[in-house]
Amino acid sequence: RPKRWQHTEQRAMASRFARYLPRFENFAPAAAADTIKTCAQEALTELAAMESGITAGKSGYSWRECIDRLEGMPALAKLNREWGLLNHLNSVRTSDELRATQQSAMPTVVDMGMRFAQSRPLYACFSAALTDPTADAADRRYLSVFLRSARIEGAALPSEQQAQLHANKKEEALLGITFSNNRLDARKAWKRPLAPGEEDGMPPSLLTMLRGPTGAPELSLADPIVVGVLKYARSRALREELMRVNSQVAASGATDNRPLIVDILRLRREQAALHGLPSYAALSLSTKMAGAPETASAFLQDLETRFRPAAEREFQQLTAFAHANGHEGALQPWDGSYWAEQLREARYSVSDELVRTHFKLPAVLSGLFELASTLFGVRFEERAAPTGVWHPDVTYYEVCNEAGPVAAFYLDPYSRPENKQGGAWMNTCLDRSTHLARDGDDCQLPVAYLVCNQAAPPAGMSFREVETLFHEFGHGLQHMLTRVNRSGVAGINGIEWDAVELPSQFMENWCYSPSVADLISARSRVPIPGPLFDSLRAARNFMVASATVRQISFAKGDLALHGAGPAAADPVTAFRDILMATNVAPILPNDAMLCSFSHLFGGGYAAGYYSYKWAEVMAADAFAAFPASLDVDAQRVGRRFRDTVLALGGSVHPLDVFKAFRGRTPTPDALLQQANVL
Repeated sequence: RPKRWQHTEQRAMASRFARYLPRFENFAPAAAADTIKTCAQEALTELAAMESGITAGKSGYSWRECIDRLEGMPALAKLNREWGLLNHLNSVRTSDELRATQQSAMPTVVDMGMRFAQSRPLYACFSAALTDPTADAADRRYLSVFLRSARIEGAALPSEQQAQLHANKKEEALLGITFSNNRLDARKAWKRPLAPGEEDGMPPSLLTMLRGPTGAPELSLADPIVVGVLKYARSRALREELMRVNSQVAASGATDNRPLIVDILRLRREQAALHGLPSYAALSLSTKMAGAPETASAFLQDLETRFRPAAEREFQQLTAFAHANGHEGALQPWDGSYWAEQLREARYSVSDELVRTHFKLPAVLSGLFELASTLFGVRFEERAAPTGVWHPDVTYYEVCNEAGPVAAFYLDPYSRPENKQGGAWMNTCLDRSTHLARDGDDCQLPVAYLVCNQAAPPAGMSFREVETLFHEFGHGLQHMLTRVNRSGVAGINGIEWDAVELPSQFMENWCYSPSVADLISARSRVPIPGPLFDSLRAARNFMVASATVRQISFAKGDLALHGAGPAAADPVTAFRDILMATNVAPILPNDAMLCSFSHLFGGGYAAGYYSYKWAEVMAADAFAAFPASLDVDAQRVGRRFRDTVLALGGSVHPLDVFKAFRGRTPTPDALLQQANVL
């Protein structure tokens, strides 16, 4: 049996990826800004030539040839690489120079993007192509995705409204960058020493994370520290202080995001009005599987109806346990995580601290790679990065099948709150494209960035960090194992947004597979005891209904802020009111988490946060197709998942992709059964 994960020591430049990958250490922000400006001018010149050719009916400007021109335009490809690298580096090792360059280049990028999207000749050409009998299903899907985006960007609007929309979206993009920068600055600005006695209850791994530059324990707002203190610190005063500070990130002072939120929501309402729609939610949902805000709201209401009774029981049980163990009075917002961890340990004899001793990143990665190899028929080789990396923590891998390399990815696993955005994500480094192949290659192969923020060694991984790694790897698999050669619909490109979380949440399910635990154990210096993993599986649904209702509250708040009707005078308060009305656990009366909610104002989830639950239904249903063991049947189903969900990307509508894999439309039964709420 071939070894499916290996560390390959070889001359780095021998990799076929070397001529495509960015050279991180050579990246000069000022030079990148000049490149972006020059490439934008060249791309716009080529667009003008295309428009002229289309309008005049010249040879070489059929709809197929225009697709080829768009897909293979050198200036556009180079601009996308430079802009993507600038954004990536600003998220993983931000600096004043990177930020300033991003701010200065953004108008150029938006102007160019809107000019392409609003091209009337291209819009007319591709609209007519939809009725061309020679267009096959893949052609029509590509055209539909392009036209869908073009409509949203105003291609069908009168010139005056196009100009208004253009200016509006440019302003929104700049505000979104400022929002994210404010969040990072506010988080890294707060630190204080840990006072004597405040460490009571904290496990060794958390205390190691708290060591500051001088070696003395220091509190900060890094994700692993906030989560750890709220779960373990016995000091209620400390938990309350940290929760209150964390709930006010970017809500005051020089990094106050409140006015930005008001402006962004106003701009989005104006965008919808320009399209003649009643709300930004209606505009956003017109591009998604759900289709309309009413469908998404009904979906959320149905889930809430099913999960809320169980969530109320969970909170009653948590309160009773806390009272039985010395807590007096009602549970406050800063008590929930602490008592939930105490109850989890008491009920299942499992704790994050115990889990960390068995889940070290190298063993988890090796098990994850073996799982993916078994299911999808590929192997993973760690290599010296052909063009370097942006931080010593980063590792580089190539993905190969029996014919050779098919993709690559970088993994940046650890938290660096001083200059790295919080959270976890997969981002595109390179798309798969035959049009952008170089030097005799048949294809530019896809490359991904996988970024997490887990605790650095010597700490091991909490089980939630294991799930997060599997989640982002799922996104990466869909990007890397695509077989679509047009970059506009390759990988995650072109997929309706409420379906993009299917592969990521699908992969999370494998964390609870005994077969996967065996794979990780076989590679661990401290194997996972069977009883511990049994406890982890038993604890899977611990407080799951409460967590589901919490996610529903975020999604409802998102749809409400972007919905029809008068604008909220104070969006932060309006959003908090929805959280308080929906959640069963208490919410801080002055909670301002909206000010750091990057999904809505610095990411792609505006009027789309419901997508997590929507895709979770499909992910659970897809996972239910697999047998319990990683046997021949699992390989057979895995190959079908690879050849549909992972391979087809945006080239086929996600509902048709799901039906090709599962043989039917998705149902919520598997998710409800998994959560024991049927």
